[in-house]
Amino acid sequence: MRTKEEAIEHFRYKSPCDVTAEKHQKVTEAFMGVIESLWDSIPDGPGKTYALRKLADARMSFNSAIANNGQ
Repeated sequence: MRTKEEAIEHFRYKSPCDVTAEKHQKVTEAFMGVIESLWDSIPDGPGKTYALRKLADARMSFNSAIANNGQ
């Protein structure tokens, strides 16, 4: 983002269309799979909470990249 306009456009809500909704669903399913496969291997506690928050941040970044056409 090099201009104020580009930054504003990046943060503007973009409702998903059929193509992007399918991509968002694939991202969600992938992260659900990671959680499913690792959940029982990670002891409960602040480390697990931290890791889950990082996964949530990553998921949001993937979905933002989809919504913003790779930007």
